[in-house]
Amino acid sequence: MANPNQATGSSWSSFQQKLNPLAKSISKGFVQAKQWSEEKLGTASEVTELPADYLELERRVDVIRNLHQELVKVTKAYAAPYGESSLPEGFSTFSRSLTDTLQNASSAVTGAPSQPTPEPTEPSAPRTEYHAYAKASFQGAASLGTEDPFGTVLMKFGSVHDKIGDSRLRFLNDVQKRVITPLNSSLNTTIQLAMKARRNVLTTRLELDGLKASYKNVKPERVAQAKQEIDAAEDSLVLAVEEAIVLMKAVVESPEPLRNLSDLVTSQIDFYKEAYELLADISPEIEEIQSNQEAIYRNNYQKNNS
Repeated sequence: MANPNQATGSSWSSFQQKLNPLAKSISKGFVQAKQWSEEKLGTASEVTELPADYLELERRVDVIRNLHQELVKVTKAYAAPYGESSLPEGFSTFSRSLTDTLQNASSAVTGAPSQPTPEPTEPSAPRTEYHAYAKASFQGAASLGTEDPFGTVLMKFGSVHDKIGDSRLRFLNDVQKRVITPLNSSLNTTIQLAMKARRNVLTTRLELDGLKASYKNVKPERVAQAKQEIDAAEDSLVLAVEEAIVLMKAVVESPEPLRNLSDLVTSQIDFYKEAYELLADISPEIEEIQSNQEAIYRNNYQKNNS
């Protein structure tokens, strides 16, 4: 028959083995917290100075990390889909109000009664600002008719802006895939690993300095053990600093941010080049129609005032 006292002793020994690591962890956390508080208050007696090259890497990683975050924020805003909800106030009804104005102007010239513009039952939001221009232009052209000079220009203007809008959508997709996603990936991998290593350096240093500070008041019977703890903490700090330096150099020396910017510039060039070519193609036609219309207007004005 098993001895109850032996079973109890075995259970207690097992419990102590589980408790010791927890107690050490709590003690270590207390030492770190106490040291951190004293440093913040300016009363710390021990603060280990980290290597200058390590501190410079910390500074540069902070700059690169902040730059990544800012680039993601700005690029998201710059390349955001241009839904109708993001249009300036009042622009969502621009197409309808423009059509009303054009119809009223046409009626005033022809003498025909103006027809109310039917309310759209399910208006589709323009996907980009260029699609919004196209929508308004097509509606105006449909109301005026393409035999009217203004209607002709509106049809051409709308057609070109519809194509530019499609190009803009391709640009948005390209920027999301080639710029925003890689930047976020860097933030969540190499940069995050470097920041985690830096936090490890901080906690390891705090533990070392806390042990050094408490060593001054250590009891004689614990001097040898305290020295061993300090030596072990110093070794841990050296290893932590070396690991952090490797990971921070990976961030600082990475060519990825340059590639991301290069891809952004390439995407911008492609979009603006296509938009320029489309607009340049219709510009002479619009100018010619405008010049002819101005000549007709001046001729009629002179006749009416002669």
